[in-house]
Amino acid sequence: MKKANPKFEGWPTTRCYPRSLDEAFPQDRLGEWWIAHKRPAPTINDIVLYVLTLLVVGILVKLVV
Repeated sequence: MKKANPKFEGWPTTRCYPRSLDEAFPQDRLGEWWIAHKRPAPTINDIVLYVLTLLVVGILVKLVV
């Protein structure tokens, strides 16, 4: 096996920069357009709809099987 050149000992073998798009394009403002959306808390209507859906699916399964 060929021995590494001592002049480059410890150097990385791949490019380390840029590590992210922010480092590659520091003047780009596209990231400011993104909004982190939070999932809304379930309301009582959501819970009732979920329970009714489970009941209907359960009844359909009982009828088919």
